[in-house]
Amino acid sequence: MIAPDAQPWSASTAPIWGMVCGYESVVRRRRALLMLTAHFDDSWNDDVFEVAGFVAPAESWALFSDEWQVALSAPRGVGKLTANEAMKCRGQFFGFSPEQRDEKLRSLSVIIDAHAELEVFSVIPIRPLKEELEKVGLPKIVGDPYYPAMMAVIRRLAARQAARGSVEPINFIFDEKKKQQAHIYSAWAAIAKRQPAEMQRVISRTPVFDSDDRVLPLQAADWAAWHRRQQGILGIIFNVLDRPWKVPVMDIVFTPELIRQTLAEIRSDLPRDRSR
Repeated sequence: MIAPDAQPWSASTAPIWGMVCGYESVVRRRRALLMLTAHFDDSWNDDVFEVAGFVAPAESWALFSDEWQVALSAPRGVGKLTANEAMKCRGQFFGFSPEQRDEKLRSLSVIIDAHAELEVFSVIPIRPLKEELEKVGLPKIVGDPYYPAMMAVIRRLAARQAARGSVEPINFIFDEKKKQQAHIYSAWAAIAKRQPAEMQRVISRTPVFDSDDRVLPLQAADWAAWHRRQQGILGIIFNVLDRPWKVPVMDIVFTPELIRQTLAEIRSDLPRDRSR
């Protein structure tokens, strides 16, 4: 029987297997990959900041990628899924009726359900974050919403791994957005230095940035982020049933109390003499 990661790889799966090609076959196939999209207006004028995406083993993402490409190309075909374009029937979805769009999205949501293991999202309302930051003295990096959002995601994933008895690291893959890469790298480095050993194992690799044209699961992450963003902007209470897919979810919604608690934890982790 031919192993699913045996070469030659298809155009859709090659970016997935390329991320884990340094491992032996069995480890490569089960390596967990978290595909994330972060949406944030760098002007700080947005109402909410969110990071959202899905976790699955590399083997599942490879199967996902081939099926996703087939579903995109099926009549009426589109080149890629960008959630904002789809919802407005613009761009790739120009000329679609709402019914045609919904049919295409249903075919894609089935693929998410078949292969994604966990949906992950972290949502921070910007105004309460800014108000709390004005009350406490913390280094500039902590005021970047990437920092508390990613710290919360990493801690929850580490706890999940520990509860499952797993010490396997998770590779974090972000949709490449040039303006946001510096934010993510800075927050990542600051978080990684101050975490206990069990969390260090989860985030042993620095994040990877790639295009959702190449790494197709990032298109699903964009769709997840769009849904979380709409809920945050509209002030909708999160309902696990209010999603196009039924994948288990790890939701981190920052209430004012959670913002205060997280900033207090960050402050206690920082060296007292750290420059601001």
